[in-house]
Amino acid sequence: MGNQPIAFVLLALAMGALIGKFSLKGISLGSTAGTLFVGVILSMTAEAAYAITYSIPGILSSFMLLLFMYALGLKVGPEFFSGLRKGGLPFVGVGLIVFVLNWVICYFGAAWAGLAPGYATGLISGSYTKRRS
Repeated sequence: MGNQPIAFVLLALAMGALIGKFSLKGISLGSTAGTLFVGVILSMTAEAAYAITYSIPGILSSFMLLLFMYALGLKVGPEFFSGLRKGGLPFVGVGLIVFVLNWVICYFGAAWAGLAPGYATGLISGSYTKRRS
């Protein structure tokens, strides 16, 4: 299995689903947490005991992300518009305020600092990242 990362993923899915079905005093991990738990344990064991590291192919990673987004959309989609009607207006307002203030601060900040107009674009792009040192 050292050369087959897809077999590793399928093994983690199968074992995680089995572990997720067991419950102890009414508490269970569920299939999602069980799969995550098994995947972490298998990868730690493979690296520590056999010096095997896995790199999932990009196409599989993209497919799994799309599958997750589809499943999430099926679950949350019907509730999205009803949630917007009930209390979504304040969230939309906060989002718009943050967006507009970011542009205003970056534009006038670049002008105040005497930077060329192209730097304001970099400031805006960089301000939306969450990198912490």
